[in-house]
Amino acid sequence: MCSSDLCLGQLQRTLAEALPSEDAAPARVAFARAMLQRYRATLAADTATRAALLEVSAYLCRPSETELAAEVVAELVPMLACPSQDLQLAALRGIRRFPSQETRSAVTQVAAEALLQAEARTAVLTQALQTLSWSKDTPWRAPHDGAVDKASWLQLVRDVCGGSLPKERRTEGLAIALLLDRDNRRSEEHT
Repeated sequence: MCSSDLCLGQLQRTLAEALPSEDAAPARVAFARAMLQRYRATLAADTATRAALLEVSAYLCRPSETELAAEVVAELVPMLACPSQDLQLAALRGIRRFPSQETRSAVTQVAAEALLQAEARTAVLTQALQTLSWSKDTPWRAPHDGAVDKASWLQLVRDVCGGSLPKERRTEGLAIALLLDRDNRRSEEHT
């Protein structure tokens, strides 16, 4: 493993839990853009490096930085369907900083697909459920009444909570079921 891979790994671990500070925003945004450029320039076959670069780019961006956030989300969403588990997991971890109807719908779809192959895709299912229930600095919300992804989200919650998954997955499903919507209400289907 080369020193740049070690540095990327350290950045992944360090930046994963908290939003970046407002201090030195121009330098941080420039660094995030450089990581995105390097991600785009890295050969597709080098999935581990691409995954780390994409994840670090997401961690360096604040959702309020709309232009950069849109650029990062535009890279993350397609990687959710990537056949490389490394890239898919990095995208799931990175996208948790950008909750929206679009990203919730995409992550719900990934979780539903992983649920169909639960034994082979345990890591993807686990990360998708953890992303959907993320409640730290940029909390995810339940779909509101009338949201286009509400039916698929509810079906995922039913399948996870009512299925024969391990207790840890069912607990994650319950955390998703207890999320509030944008109006700070729980889904009536769960009350």
